[in-house]
Amino acid sequence: MKAKQTNFVCFKCKTASRGPWRREFAFKCSACQSDMEMLHFDTEIPRKKNTTGWKKLEKFFRDQQERLQKEQEERTREIERWKREREKK
Repeated sequence: MKAKQTNFVCFKCKTASRGPWRREFAFKCSACQSDMEMLHFDTEIPRKKNTTGWKKLEKFFRDQQERLQKEQEERTREIERWKREREKK
């Protein structure tokens, strides 16, 4: 079975590439060598000259990251609450 391809972007250089998704592997930007951000495989990537499109994509990405972080923190608090309640019994 072929590995799923996903999008990797560098917001600094406005470059994108596709590659297999691997949790333990970080794609590097060929221009600046920084780690690239992973996006869903069907995310539309704007052309390099489309500054507005890149700003919108980055805002969308950062907002999603923030939302996921808050959800993870809430789940952690719920688990801790559940553990404390179980210890009381």
